[in-house]
Amino acid sequence: MLKRIYLFAALLPVSFLLFAMAWLIIAPEHLYHCWDDAPPFLISWAPPFIHPWANSINGNLSDYFIAPEWAVYLVWSAFVAGTFFVPALFVWRIVRNGGADVTA
Repeated sequence: MLKRIYLFAALLPVSFLLFAMAWLIIAPEHLYHCWDDAPPFLISWAPPFIHPWANSINGNLSDYFIAPEWAVYLVWSAFVAGTFFVPALFVWRIVRNGGADVTA
């Protein structure tokens, strides 16, 4: 059981990196626009995605949602769930297929 936990913990950073890169490709400029969205992509991964306080005094929007706000957070929640689900599924499949290295 401890080896399964170690394998899950080892796969979690890889999964996070893959989902964060997918978020970088999908979300900015497709789901929302943020003028100060700073690389690296790990910063873009964390909400809030827009900053209403960054709008100009004359009313021009610097940050705004392209898709509805609820949809952006729904997609983000699915990515967060996937970050944990994919390594868990991988460990479960190895154990189910009789991976001797993990079940020992």
